[in-house]
Amino acid sequence: MLYLIVFNASLENLEDTLYYFHCDIREYNLKNGISTRDALPSFVFGVLPSCIDKNLKFKKAFYFNKKDNLEEIEFDSPLKADIVHFLFLNPFQESRLHRLLSDSFGKGKIAMVNPYNRGVLNCESKFRTYEILKENNIPVPLCFKISKFNKIGLNSLKEILEDIKSDGIFVQPEHGTEGIDCRFFKKSEIENIFEYISNKNEDLIIREKRGSTRRAGLGADFFVLRINVTYDGVYQADSGYVMQGREEVVSAIRKAEKKNINEILNSFEKEEIDCIKKTACESTEKIFQGSKPSLLIGIDVVVENNIPYIIDVNPRPVVVGSRIIGNNKISLGENFGKGVMQRWNGKI
Repeated sequence: MLYLIVFNASLENLEDTLYYFHCDIREYNLKNGISTRDALPSFVFGVLPSCIDKNLKFKKAFYFNKKDNLEEIEFDSPLKADIVHFLFLNPFQESRLHRLLSDSFGKGKIAMVNPYNRGVLNCESKFRTYEILKENNIPVPLCFKISKFNKIGLNSLKEILEDIKSDGIFVQPEHGTEGIDCRFFKKSEIENIFEYISNKNEDLIIREKRGSTRRAGLGADFFVLRINVTYDGVYQADSGYVMQGREEVVSAIRKAEKKNINEILNSFEKEEIDCIKKTACESTEKIFQGSKPSLLIGIDVVVENNIPYIIDVNPRPVVVGSRIIGNNKISLGENFGKGVMQRWNGKI
């Protein structure tokens, strides 16, 4: 059985991502008495979309060998995967790539993790994401959609801002990703907000600022919790990381850094942590509306007055930097690692 991870990333991120799967599978082998000689960690490959041919086969890939070293390998004959997992793709064409690849592998009757489906469509519309979560009583920031076909006037903008109780807002593309073109404004900057919106030719959302800016154990001013939610018959939130930065838009493109999630969760009560994990799982379930593919979804959370607010749901998450919540083990979660092996062995 061949498990194929499809994503665009630098070689460093590719290596780190594959290593997480390698660690989970290795731990599964150890727990279940599978010897190193019999284990098959080299059957998890990382492949760029450009390396997949029209027959859904690949001839070149990266993998971790049995000495725990990343290695690029080229096969004499192209191989075809049994399971395909979609992760981080080029942010400027990720939706199109995800849809095309998912359609192709689906027609080829190949099992998929994170296939392109209705849940992904819900994620790709940030306004739709917030609406679904709000309908299901999951805390989200107050959000307004600004259509490119129906520009708002200054008075209408003032009415929106009056409904927002926080002192700041974010203006961002409704179908954006990775914090690209996301801007933070003080609510008092009405003229600047209006000018920014007027010069944009795309659907936008205005969302209120939520989340405390400081917490014991973390030196940076702003942070977002990334919670990895997995589904293999049950929703679980076992792992994640913290994005921390010096400005309100916390994003890798704004030089935010990844930190061990336990550094900040150490300052939370157990009940708070349980609530964060429960809210992340419920959010994933509601967004994907009962669809039953295997999933690995990234949920972005900010906390204010002990309430976890969901600010984004990522159907193609970056997993590098993740640690098990409660300890420092490098893993995506026992549930997910076990699920990989179950699919591998044909049990699900």
